[in-house]
Amino acid sequence: MFQKKFAVILVLTFTLIISFSGGYIITQLYSKNVENQNRDVTAEAANLLSNEDLINENTQILKRLTYNKNGTTFSKEINEKVTSDILGMDKITTEKYFKLRGYNLIEFSLKSLIITKDIDSWPPGCFVIKGSNDIIAVYEVDDSGNLKLKENTDLKLENLPEEDRKELETGKIFESLDEAYWLIEEYSS
Repeated sequence: MFQKKFAVILVLTFTLIISFSGGYIITQLYSKNVENQNRDVTAEAANLLSNEDLINENTQILKRLTYNKNGTTFSKEINEKVTSDILGMDKITTEKYFKLRGYNLIEFSLKSLIITKDIDSWPPGCFVIKGSNDIIAVYEVDDSGNLKLKENTDLKLENLPEEDRKELETGKIFESLDEAYWLIEEYSS
């Protein structure tokens, strides 16, 4: 009887040792597999981040502003350097940042950023030739986008061709006063 009990205890002990060892080995293999998968995912994510375009100090910003007033459209492009408040931003963050400021993001890359904005105003710093009381007048646009009379000319709208009169009803925009005076000289000849 003692031998039977001893044999049963020996078999149970041996079974426990095998079960424990097998469970331990399987757990270790599973853990290493999960660890390798996590390492692969982490490496892939790090690789994606390092390849992602982020705004840096060499990124050029091109602002395309379109001014619309009374049916007259004027476009202006401005090149700017990156400022510290957008340095290091990714595409999604940049798009949100500029959207809050009224811009649409057109292009995003490591080299350049193109944003556009439509503005319902006269373009500040420009000059407008416009018909006023049947004569041609020259206006300067102030910083708020308002027209300030610079000069009334002695040219009458009625002396111009129909197409030119229609243009001057809404106004023609020029970046410099010289350009505006050049057109007035063309009208007078």
